[in-house]
Amino acid sequence: MRQISWRLSSGTTGHSSTSAIAQLPGGRLVKGEGTTAVMRDLVDECVAVAKADGVTIPGDVDVAV
Repeated sequence: MRQISWRLSSGTTGHSSTSAIAQLPGGRLVKGEGTTAVMRDLVDECVAVAKADGVTIPGDVDVAV
């Protein structure tokens, strides 16, 4: 269950927080220069925190998010 929660949190954090900060909907957000890199950094950070918490997120995180 913790793996599922971390996997979902990683995707939500990468997409929703970037969308809120940029005040753009998802479709327009990913077209902006540099935004996918910011989203990737946020997802990577979530994965690192999950790992530090003893949780390994199975599968390809890029596909999951």
